[in-house]
Amino acid sequence: MAGADKEGSKEIRMYANLLEDQIKNYLNDIPEDITYSVLPVLRTLLEDGNYKTITISRNSIKITRFTSTKLLASKLIEDVLNAVFIYDLRGVDMVLYILDRPWLSEKDFNTDMSKVTEVLDNQIEKELYSWSKLSDLNTSDKVNRLKNYKYRNNLMDNYGDPVYDKDKNLIGYQLNEFEYATIETYYNEDNLLSNKILIKDFNLETLSFEGEALITWTDTKLGLGFIRELNNSLYFYDQYNNLINIKIKYNQPKFPVYKPETNLNDRIGSIDLETFGTNLVLGHHQVYAAGFAIKGHTELNYIKLGETSEQFVISFFLIVFLIVQIMI
Repeated sequence: MAGADKEGSKEIRMYANLLEDQIKNYLNDIPEDITYSVLPVLRTLLEDGNYKTITISRNSIKITRFTSTKLLASKLIEDVLNAVFIYDLRGVDMVLYILDRPWLSEKDFNTDMSKVTEVLDNQIEKELYSWSKLSDLNTSDKVNRLKNYKYRNNLMDNYGDPVYDKDKNLIGYQLNEFEYATIETYYNEDNLLSNKILIKDFNLETLSFEGEALITWTDTKLGLGFIRELNNSLYFYDQYNNLINIKIKYNQPKFPVYKPETNLNDRIGSIDLETFGTNLVLGHHQVYAAGFAIKGHTELNYIKLGETSEQFVISFFLIVFLIVQIMI
């Protein structure tokens, strides 16, 4: 196993070096006075001939022409490795793309671009540190965190003893001697099965949960195991429900940006479409609700029985155009 780990680390370093060379060429094309917001994604070819695109970074990465190529390469490699675990992409052919757009120019900051680059590089470095400082299984800090994690045995498929109401309906679980939780199940924005766990006071006489949640966390089902997000930590479980890793989230810093002069424009509206997944994990969605708002008017619509998603979207936008025309 140790030999396999060494080979894996050697291969990762090789790809990191190749990626670093490509990043140097990429950064050379960025204007010296502009910052960019980039989002790394992986694209894989599915058996049916379609492509699946996965966003692998939790937040966009802010860079300049002078960003450290080594730091950026390390960040991208870390994001790829996380995606391989989360989406079970081992052995899958993948292409890494960097989506970018101009963010702010030097004149938008109250300092020169070298200082901006320093702040942005420091952001990447701290995020990498937050990921890596507990990455060595032999460190006492990580061993203690994993060993002493209070809810380590409350698993996504077995949170504890079932709790029923007076009508024998399942309403939650008893996690331990003193804590009870109710579960909200849904599919997240990546169409992954998720549970929101809410620990609340439980009334043994009425067999009901009361008050606001005292503690909450979210469990998300992955290709292998699941991932738990609690406070500022991510807990990784494998397919055998073993707690195998923990990572600390890093809070984004504030940037020294001038507040530009703005004029209020009330001729602005918003449109929102709500969808549900129809093909688990593959990103196929159907619209079931839509709404829009402009000054003095709000409209909410839901799909009707027998109506297709396409028909609903077309009829919704016809309503929008009609109302806007009347108001103009």
